[in-house]
Amino acid sequence: MRKRAIVLVLDGFGVGAMADVAQVQPRDQGAHTLASLVRAQGHLEIPTLLRLGLGRIAPEAGLPPAGTPEAAWGRCNLAHHGADTYAGHNEIQGNRPRRPVIALFREVADAVRDRLVQAGHRVETAIPGGSALLVDGQILVGDNLETDPGRIYNVTGPLDAVPFDRILQVGRLVREVARVSRVIALGGVRITVDDILAHTRNTPAGQTGVVTPELHIYNEHYRVRHLGYGIDPAVQAPSLVAATGLPVAMIGKMADVVECPAARWRDPVVDTDLVLQQVLEQLDQMQGGGYIAATVQETDLSGHEEDPAKYAAILARADRGIARLLERLQPGDLLIILADHGNDPLIGHSLHTREQVPLLVTGPDVRPVDLGVRTTMADVAATVCDHLGAPAPEFGTSFLGLLH
Repeated sequence: MRKRAIVLVLDGFGVGAMADVAQVQPRDQGAHTLASLVRAQGHLEIPTLLRLGLGRIAPEAGLPPAGTPEAAWGRCNLAHHGADTYAGHNEIQGNRPRRPVIALFREVADAVRDRLVQAGHRVETAIPGGSALLVDGQILVGDNLETDPGRIYNVTGPLDAVPFDRILQVGRLVREVARVSRVIALGGVRITVDDILAHTRNTPAGQTGVVTPELHIYNEHYRVRHLGYGIDPAVQAPSLVAATGLPVAMIGKMADVVECPAARWRDPVVDTDLVLQQVLEQLDQMQGGGYIAATVQETDLSGHEEDPAKYAAILARADRGIARLLERLQPGDLLIILADHGNDPLIGHSLHTREQVPLLVTGPDVRPVDLGVRTTMADVAATVCDHLGAPAPEFGTSFLGLLH
């Protein structure tokens, strides 16, 4: 029997603060994304998720009484520190999280400069009074200003002047030196280095970096690569499945944050309807088996906007797409739905929240059982590899045996 696996991540859809939140991320105490949505909206149009068993996972959220679930259900803890999309997605794909260092770019700027010069690049200070570096007169290396200070560095360049491969090469050199969670290599069109410098700021927190949203480069032509700390794509589910000869498709945010050079299809599409449509299209093309990993990102974006009404509307659109997907499942198919962290729109800040995430697993051959609380989201990758006959990833425990 040919087998297919689909992992669908509802980005930022948490079901309650983790037990360690007071020690790890105190600002998130009391967080519960699902409960906040119910409290704010009164009713959620998610009949498919309810039918699968969401109410059984989080009865405290105020959902309608849960009947007999049609899917296996459970929760996952986050094994990575904090609550991060990049770390979360890579954990889902079987990465063993490493604890990154938190350091402003100014703390490593001299070491980064030395490594770049050693590699033959020309390096100068980008703006007066700041730590950011300008490489070869075009590429700016500095702090990421869109996240907590000291967690991410950005490498930003104009694609009309330099190829993305060169921006990425600089990013990889920075990654050799830095031990922060991520180095993001980013290129945009219709911008110049003067535009980049004009939007570079020194912040009161000691950062120097580009105010990226003001560059307006997030469009269909931008290029991005996230370089994580301690991430080896070769031991994650997408690469392991691809190595067996089965096709792999990466859709939505998944295509941005998880590396799989052998993937047959990659599209970082954002629109929720298009994400689910691409899942259906790729499923139709995998009649001989394969793996689809996809992310609905607009839920997370709504959480960042602290807009529960918009979040609920996006979740309803995702629910309708999941209903269409269920109609297409055939014997041998495994659909796993979960999240990567929380993003409670009512918690009082616009950042990710450290929450457990829901776990729903279904397919024609799956029996509805309680999967309990999983220690890590990497159990999903282990189960996918087990189902598709691929080697186990570096982290995670398969729950495939509980499903049949």
